[in-house]
Amino acid sequence: MIMIQLILTIVLLILIVPIGSLLLNELGKRDMWFTTCNEGEIKFIVRGGSLHKIIINVKGHYLSENDEIKKIKNKKKPRQNAESLFTEKTGVYFIHWLYPIYHIHIYKFSWDSLELPLEHKTASSDIVDMNIQSREEFIDSLFFVYTYPVVAKEVELEGNFTVNIYVNITIQVVFPIIPVFWLNGNWFLPVTSTVSGAISDYARNMDFDAFRKELKEGQDSKFSKTIRSINDATQNTDLNSTDSTEEGKGGIIEKFGIKITKVNYIKTELAGISKEVQEATLAKEKARYEAEAAIETAKGTAEATKLQGEAEACALAVQLTAAVKTEGGVNVIIERLRNEGITKFPGSSLVLDRGVLPTLPLESKKKEEVE
Repeated sequence: MIMIQLILTIVLLILIVPIGSLLLNELGKRDMWFTTCNEGEIKFIVRGGSLHKIIINVKGHYLSENDEIKKIKNKKKPRQNAESLFTEKTGVYFIHWLYPIYHIHIYKFSWDSLELPLEHKTASSDIVDMNIQSREEFIDSLFFVYTYPVVAKEVELEGNFTVNIYVNITIQVVFPIIPVFWLNGNWFLPVTSTVSGAISDYARNMDFDAFRKELKEGQDSKFSKTIRSINDATQNTDLNSTDSTEEGKGGIIEKFGIKITKVNYIKTELAGISKEVQEATLAKEKARYEAEAAIETAKGTAEATKLQGEAEACALAVQLTAAVKTEGGVNVIIERLRNEGITKFPGSSLVLDRGVLPTLPLESKKKEEVE
């Protein structure tokens, strides 16, 4: 009898474990008493509109006592409580026994997404058709890291150029309570406006040539650093400025609870004109760059020729000074210079000093060299 009871108990346990796991997962998917949280997601449990607790599933990070997401240092995990141990074993997060009084917070969020037509994804042209789509949905979580497109519109450059500058910014959440509860999800527009302002500050003292030539790719570029400088202060985003008369204002970490970790420059387009005019203008600018480069090259070549001539003149002066001390020395140098003039002359007729023709026929000399 005891053996039968033991066998039944083992069978029940074997059945209860998978059934219980399936039940927990199903309840978690429906956010009933339990919830699931994907990697990189943050969820909020509320009661009557007030925050009860924050759930995060971010690898290598934890939520501190002041609700800041921090990186785990020295691979040492923070102390775990019963709920965290339960999540580690089951993969679901406990909401509260008093569901639905306690439930997952759902809020409205508006943001932009960048759509690049397939036929232009490999285009080599500077002008690429891009479509920024504004979206608005009710969501139940916050992404720890996400990339959003930003367009700084009608940025005025020197020389009466007005451009639109496209970038992708990667945003990381620092204080999740700020964008979701303090700002009620309305953080995207003011953050992108701040980014646009930083881009305008960066480009306003440049002409079109300088802006196109300036390195903007890479996280170590001045362009990227200027935009990321708004994380800590928005008073002055000009890295070249030495004006410290005004105190800096709080950056986007303090204001919006997020920070920009990466900036990817996409493109620049002339504002308010058609694509064809943009192509023609950029082609004209490119031709001007090439012309300027050719002029600089020519100047460099002329300068080098001038320096070489000066050096040869100095060398000749030294040779003549030494030659006058030797009988017939001057005549030897004159004959050598005369022969060098004939040897290096590329044409078919040469006049040396007062119209005297050389005795060496140049045509026959060139034929002999070819043979």
